[in-house]
Amino acid sequence: MGPRDPIDIAGPRPLSDVVVRPLNFTVRPHVEPVRPQRLWQLIAWVAASLGALSVFAVWLVFKVSSCQYMETAPAYSPDGKFYTQLEITLCRDHDKSHSRLVMGAAGKSGKSVLLEFGPSVGTVNMAWHEGPEFRVDAPEFAITKRYGPYDELPRVVVTSPQAARVP
Repeated sequence: MGPRDPIDIAGPRPLSDVVVRPLNFTVRPHVEPVRPQRLWQLIAWVAASLGALSVFAVWLVFKVSSCQYMETAPAYSPDGKFYTQLEITLCRDHDKSHSRLVMGAAGKSGKSVLLEFGPSVGTVNMAWHEGPEFRVDAPEFAITKRYGPYDELPRVVVTSPQAARVP
């Protein structure tokens, strides 16, 4: 091969009398990229797994939990401005059971605790009277704590039942 013209120096020298076929191939990485369809499948699988785990956790808490909470329907004062309710927690372990007598003003959030009762309450009688005044007749052994009086709430009178007198 002879010397090349300076204008032709842009590439390698051409091969004379050589038949060359063009190469036809694609270069791919060794790891396939995550396709959008597979990504959505993975996201759906993770979401379903988390949902199932959440349902199991809620079920486990209720199954293992040994106490249940409930409230009685509110009992309103004669003028309808105040109400009382019992908040009751019943437990499999009887010694952990307890209840609270609460009072609130109608139309307002928040309740004030009047009495706390232990696991053994016996018979408790409660009634609203004019004034308004709320009367509770409960055995002394049942009351574990007293609260109040509260300036913004009606007067609460707590009495213990009298033992039946035998003549």
